Amino acid sequence: MVGANGPTQLATIVQTAPIYVNFNINEQEVLNIRADMRRLGISQEELKQYPIEVGLQTDEGYPDRGTLNYVSPTIERATGTLAVRAILPNRDQVLVPGNFVRVRVGAADEHDSLLVPDAALGSDQGGRYLLVLDKASNSVRSRSDPKSATSA
Repeated sequence: MVGANGPTQLATIVQTAPIYVNFNINEQEVLNIRADMRRLGISQEELKQYPIEVGLQTDEGYPDRGTLNYVSPTIERATGTLAVRAILPNRDQVLVPGNFVRVRVGAADEHDSLLVPDAALGSDQGGRYLLVLDKASNSVRSRSDPKSATSA
């Protein structure tokens, strides 16, 4: 910026690789991420390796991947959200400053799974379970949900 009667902008410096993506996480998601951190034993420093996936409005899915780079120390009272920043390599330079993107947090932890309706689950003193057919022995077996198992 230069100028005698006020600042005049001569140039803007823009970095596109790597690129930062700023977004907000609502309080419920913050609680979910903190629960995941406790469950997985992730420290604050390791949180910077937490996976982030990003997609442009026209992209199918979330083709760009990165990690968290900054998490605000406080939740914004007016909106109930936490300011977060991710860093992405952006090697193909598809993302440019000013793009509106969709962000998915923690998706790299996904694995193949079978979803069943809640009505298919049973419950007893040991927790929730699902009855499955064991093809080898042609018999019905019970599978427990490890998250709902209780210990005495």
